[in-house]
Amino acid sequence: MVGSRSPEPGGTSSVPEVGTRPDPERIAEGWEHRFVATGDRVEEMVTLYRELGFEVVTDPVHREGMDEGCLTCFSGGLEYRAIYTRRRKRPDHRSTEGG
Repeated sequence: MVGSRSPEPGGTSSVPEVGTRPDPERIAEGWEHRFVATGDRVEEMVTLYRELGFEVVTDPVHREGMDEGCLTCFSGGLEYRAIYTRRRKRPDHRSTEGG
């Protein structure tokens, strides 16, 4: 099971502790683990998230970052990528000119 989200009390969502695990360094840098994809879907999602105003990075998914139950699906020879996003920092629009 990869990347499914379940509602929590208060209307928030969380990624379950099943499947691939997000990179703790990425999370510490403010990135949100979205999901894992392969093939053309990766570039489609990168393009979509950028159009929505996000910074986007993808990382290869390594076997050591998976739960045992997911190894079968990920052993088919495809290159899976973990997609992370974070909001772009907005530029400061304050004028420096005196008035």
